[in-house]
Amino acid sequence: MLETSLVVGAVLIVGVAGATGGREAALPAVGLVLAGAFRLLPALNQILFLTNSVQFSAGAIEFVERELKTFGAYAEPRNEPQRSVPPHRLERDVRLDDVWFRYPTRQDPALCRISFVVAAGESFGIVGRTGSGKSTLLDVILGILEPDRGTVRVDGIPLAERREGWQRSVGYVPQDVYLVDDTLRANVALGWYGEEIDDERVLEAIRLAELDDVVASLPSQLDTHVGERGVRLSGGQRQRVGLARALYTRPNVLVLDEATSNLDQVTERQIVQTLSTLRGGITMIVVTHRLATVRHCDRLLYLENGASRALGPFSDVCTSIPEFDATAASLTAAGTG
Repeated sequence: MLETSLVVGAVLIVGVAGATGGREAALPAVGLVLAGAFRLLPALNQILFLTNSVQFSAGAIEFVERELKTFGAYAEPRNEPQRSVPPHRLERDVRLDDVWFRYPTRQDPALCRISFVVAAGESFGIVGRTGSGKSTLLDVILGILEPDRGTVRVDGIPLAERREGWQRSVGYVPQDVYLVDDTLRANVALGWYGEEIDDERVLEAIRLAELDDVVASLPSQLDTHVGERGVRLSGGQRQRVGLARALYTRPNVLVLDEATSNLDQVTERQIVQTLSTLRGGITMIVVTHRLATVRHCDRLLYLENGASRALGPFSDVCTSIPEFDATAASLTAAGTG
């Protein structure tokens, strides 16, 4: 439209000038104006494009702003974080009795007839093929999903009655650890600000995650910026930062959800060695399809199509599940165990 307007305008000027007898004098001026106008066209098009983008995005921005205000995102950081419910320290066990769960969009249950006990201080592995229900079972244990049938009890009390305290006692290490573009200290103590951060706890978590050497090699140590999504760290180092973050709160229960699935064998072995040092002092629930990660667990639960197919020590599960035994033997032959 801009180009058409300029051309039509130039033609009209030349026509008017010709009708009035000043055609020859008007042509150089018209040419100069057209040359300048075509140089300005890209900038004018960009202004129009950005104006349209702002108008198009205004509705979404207003919606997000209302949501942020609703959740108090504009409030000033608190000097002391409000902890309405104290963490529940696991003393005896986590017990699941005949747990069933089905997603509303599926006909078949994601979990059926699941019953087991995780004792305090035990290292418990949940294994199975992709789609066997491992993540769903973990969400039920954490209180994120409510079972359709059956009960989940923590120290004999229904999980629904102490969900917040239970969740606050759990340190969680996901498959993909997200790091913010901030210092290593801030990433370990994520959720705490400034003077709220306890450096003693940060150093303790780093030591337990065996990040001491990594921190010593960094130019500013704990004050080193890790970059967006931790680009200045390797995959194994990022995973260890995630482990240190989970340990910062001194959790009573440590949950690893496919935390080693994206790591190479050498880095996975290092993470497993780190977890071995924590055995006995903390309850660990490890969800994975990598057998090397759970080889040293006290007991394993093997899931298949949402049901428990085997439960017991690593050797017993290998005996009960032929394909599991074959995979374990291949890992041992490859030297990954």
